[in-house]
Amino acid sequence: MGSRYSGKRPHRGYEKATVLVVGSPTHKVSQLGLLKDFLDLLNPTLLRGEPTTLFATGEGERHSLIVEYQLRPLFGFFQAFTLPTSICASDKDPADGVLVPPRSFIAPSRR
Repeated sequence: MGSRYSGKRPHRGYEKATVLVVGSPTHKVSQLGLLKDFLDLLNPTLLRGEPTTLFATGEGERHSLIVEYQLRPLFGFFQAFTLPTSICASDKDPADGVLVPPRSFIAPSRR
């Protein structure tokens, strides 16, 4: 009994996407192995010029460094157009069960 992707190409279908959103939980200061396995299947030219936003989750602020030191260089190899803003979430972000945006994302009101 094989994988449900046996004989299929699981990365097909993204061609119609306007923007790719790629993320990973932080595990031992790196992306998850499943993401790496998926990316290993891709032809390096498939993501060339594709707009891509990156996100990561982790236990704290230091885990947000995975985006700049792991994911952004990885997608640089694929020559993807990574958007300059990334998303990082930690277990400290929700307050009383509600997701609270960091102050840096709150736009000042214009009157």
